[in-house]
Amino acid sequence: MSPARRRHGAVRWPRPLVPALAALGALALSGCGVPIGGAHALARSALPPALLQRNLPTPTTTSTTTPADYVPASVFWVGPNHGTLVQASRAVSGTVSPRTALTDLLTDLTRGPFPSETAQGDSTALAGVLIGGPTVGQQVVTVDFTSPFGQISGPDQVLAVAQVVYTVVGYLGCGVGVAFEIDGTSAAVPVGNGSQTFGPVYQLDYAAQLPNFVCPPPPPSTTTTTTRPASG
Repeated sequence: MSPARRRHGAVRWPRPLVPALAALGALALSGCGVPIGGAHALARSALPPALLQRNLPTPTTTSTTTPADYVPASVFWVGPNHGTLVQASRAVSGTVSPRTALTDLLTDLTRGPFPSETAQGDSTALAGVLIGGPTVGQQVVTVDFTSPFGQISGPDQVLAVAQVVYTVVGYLGCGVGVAFEIDGTSAAVPVGNGSQTFGPVYQLDYAAQLPNFVCPPPPPSTTTTTTRPASG
C-alpha cells in the first residue's frame, strides 16, 4: 500500500467504492428486517408468534347472562318514604329446593339492597339480623332469626315482618303463611294494624305496606330425573 494511503494511520477506500458499499449495507439490513432511515413501527403481522404471546395479560371475561336454569324471584325493600315496601327483582336456581331458594332470598334481606338500589332510597329493616334456614311446610313457612330480630322497634317492626312475608309469598304464592321464631323459640310479631300475634301471618295482613301487589304463580317443581350415561 502506498505511503499516501497510510497517512494518519487510516485506510481510505477509493471513492467509487463508497456508494456501492453503502448500497450493499442498506440491502443487507433491509433483508434482515431492520428499518432504514430512522425508527419505524413494525406491523403486527411481521412479529414472531412467540413474541406476541409472551408476557401478555390474560383477559378476564365476566358473564352477565342469567343461566338458563334460573327463575325470576323478588325481594322487598323499605321504600324511600319509609312507610311502604318496594319490589326488586332477583333470580334463584330452578333446580334447588324451596328451602334453599328462600334461604338465599331472605339472606339478601339481611344484607341490604344493592348500591344501585340504595341510591334510589331503598333500605332494609333487617340489617344486622342473621337467619337460619326456613322450614317449608305445606301451607306455612317458619323463619328463624337471631336475637337482634327481637330488638327491632317502632314502625320498623311491621316493615321488617312485611319484608319477610312478601319475599316468601313472592316466591311460593300468597296462600302461604309465615311463622316467626327467635333462636328456635316461637315469637310474636306485629301485623299491619299494630296488634301482636304468634302467627302465622299472611300477605293480606300487610296489604297497607304494599298496595296493588299481584300474587305470582307458584315456582316450578324442583323434582328432576337424572339419567346416567351407560358405562364403558
